[in-house]
Amino acid sequence: MSPNRIHLVGTLSTSLVIFVLDFLTPRGVAVGALYLVPLLITLGAARPWHTPAVALWCSALLTVDVVLGDAYVLIGHNSATLPVTLANRGLSLLAIWMVTALVHVNRAQRLQAEQSQALFRMALEAAPDGMVVTDSQGRIHLVNTAVAQVFGYPRSELLGKPVNALLPLRAGEG
Repeated sequence: MSPNRIHLVGTLSTSLVIFVLDFLTPRGVAVGALYLVPLLITLGAARPWHTPAVALWCSALLTVDVVLGDAYVLIGHNSATLPVTLANRGLSLLAIWMVTALVHVNRAQRLQAEQSQALFRMALEAAPDGMVVTDSQGRIHLVNTAVAQVFGYPRSELLGKPVNALLPLRAGEG
């Protein structure tokens, strides 16, 4: 079984456990918020469709809970909690789809950042002149092949070193 399938099956199983817990919990208790846990687990999913699939699954379980659980309430058992239960379930459904939208936006932003970073690295590598990227403390984070050739160091040896290591000693120093 592939890691993606294991991840999806685990997430769906978690939501099924939450459904059983939700169904066994007395009406009016806001257990529906637990359905957000499987959605948050999908942040690590490799496939973009995992989150909407899990959201649809959790929404279906929540709806089944409302239909079965509230039908039991309407038959004559403590119908005073019905408005609270319906409000909780409605808010839970809203939260499920809002988190789904946020996960989708997060995934799109990460993909865009990865693409921008790859484009930057390609441009840096294609430059004929030596280029060094440092942080605010002057430590080297990126170098292109030209820098490694000019200074005669392997690229891996330059990363993390202070940029001053590449500069010649000034007269009188040393």
